[in-house]
Amino acid sequence: MGTTTTAETPSSYPPLSRNRNYILLWSSQTLSELGASASIIAFPLLVLAISGSAVAAGLVGFANGAARFATGVLAGALVDRWDRKKVLVTCEVSRAIAFIGLVIAIATDHASVPVILFVALIEGMFATLFAPAEEATLPRLVSEQQLPPAVAGIAARAYLGATVGPALGGFLFGINRIFPFVADAISYVVSTVAVLFIRVPPREKTKKPLRSILPETRVGLAWVWKQPKIRATFFSQVGISFVFAALFFVVIVVANAKGVPAGEVGLIATMLGVGGLAGAFVASPLQAKLGPYRSIVALTWLSGVLIPLIAVVPAGYWYGVLLGVMAFLTPTATSSVQSYQMLSTPDELRGRLSGTAHLFGGVGQSLGPLAGGLVVAVDPTLAVLACAAIMLVIATSVTVSPSLRDLPKVLAARELDGN
Repeated sequence: MGTTTTAETPSSYPPLSRNRNYILLWSSQTLSELGASASIIAFPLLVLAISGSAVAAGLVGFANGAARFATGVLAGALVDRWDRKKVLVTCEVSRAIAFIGLVIAIATDHASVPVILFVALIEGMFATLFAPAEEATLPRLVSEQQLPPAVAGIAARAYLGATVGPALGGFLFGINRIFPFVADAISYVVSTVAVLFIRVPPREKTKKPLRSILPETRVGLAWVWKQPKIRATFFSQVGISFVFAALFFVVIVVANAKGVPAGEVGLIATMLGVGGLAGAFVASPLQAKLGPYRSIVALTWLSGVLIPLIAVVPAGYWYGVLLGVMAFLTPTATSSVQSYQMLSTPDELRGRLSGTAHLFGGVGQSLGPLAGGLVVAVDPTLAVLACAAIMLVIATSVTVSPSLRDLPKVLAARELDGN
């Protein structure tokens, strides 16, 4: 399927390193990722400090993921209908207000599990609305030839935040539990200002009459469902997201239970980010060699083999080493699959494509921490081995999937056609 033309020709786009709009988008979200990554560590630590319950801490992760899932149902259709830049700004403002409220609650000793749940819901909801708006806007800020490295840059941005943010979050939480959330609130305020200066080329006006949101959502879901290759990538995304979300939560709880200091817990997540960041730097050449299919196969089998080692290595930094190795191939798989999805989807459906992707991912992200919390409360070793077993099942299904196996051929055909 061909792509929708943009307002500018590919030759009119400057290199990514000098593309003002892409740099503003990338830098503003790097700051947001930094704050969000600090909160990823701080949220469960705050709940554990307040309630002492691993299940309650897992419930916060579930609330965030559930909000992503619920919002993802309609997010794509809303993004395809609304002004995408206004969506980006609204999301950043809303998250800034939520975290400012949490900071006030902590400062006045009114922070409780319900309050934290509410903030997690707000963060998940607007993060899910922001993502399809950003991803649908990206092909209008860069040329098609620049899209794969631009997507890889976004992956690098996420891992850059994950590299610095968790260590910063653990360090700040160790000083005072309020500091990580102050940093997150500030990051969203600054990001809002940066997004305001992005110039998004005007979209082509559709001649189709607007319908209500639910029918528009069904159109997007129906289109995705009729694309077997895209559908297969979404199903694999659910499983991989579930395992990684559960595993990350299990590692945090186990490390905390074994007396690992908060700062070291943050460094564990930082090591995961270092692995992903290193992988992002080589994602472009790797995806050219591996393609979507082999990159997903390599990621799932490598993770399935390494996860059981978490049950036997000493608590602490070794957790981070293993997570970092698993994260190395994630940017390659992500950028190759997302580039295929974007270039295979018309502009008027890209918001719904991204919304559906985050909807599928939200299923895993919401159920993962909840399942991890329930199982780790019974037996930490069982929780780790369960994650490994599920990942090996996913690896097997990905390996034998004919739809995923055909993805590199589709990409090669598009390149030969000049699309």
